[in-house]
Amino acid sequence: MALVKTYTGLKAILKTKLEGILGGDSTKLLEAVYTQEETEITGYPSALITEFAGEGSILDTARNEREWQFQIQVLQSVGNNSSPEQASVIVLDAVDRILTSFDTDPQLIDSNGEMQVLKVRVLPLDFAVLNREKPLAIALLRVAVINTVSRTE
Repeated sequence: MALVKTYTGLKAILKTKLEGILGGDSTKLLEAVYTQEETEITGYPSALITEFAGEGSILDTARNEREWQFQIQVLQSVGNNSSPEQASVIVLDAVDRILTSFDTDPQLIDSNGEMQVLKVRVLPLDFAVLNREKPLAIALLRVAVINTVSRTE
């Protein structure tokens, strides 16, 4: 069992997971997945993964349970090719597909069939319309990735 236990490693796994999700037409769901704030987004819908928070607790004398939290922003432009209603539908569809992806693979199984985490838990989810350089429909998902870590390492 190859469990990843760092923010950097977990962020990379989440990025790969999001990049592999397919849309209704069996093509990739997201045009791009970023791991840092991006000012020049190349296409929509896109996602941005950032560190959010974390916590831990003692399981026993040898192990702690650790929770790494990430925020996933799903972004869709409103305007030229997408009305506010169309942008909302696109964001909702993307969120539904992302949630289903975590529901059906909560241990983020890798290409070798090994679990990479003990579980992924979806935390609160919010929706908004923001104005960056242009109006965006946005969903804010927070996910907690949970693993055990040795207290002796």
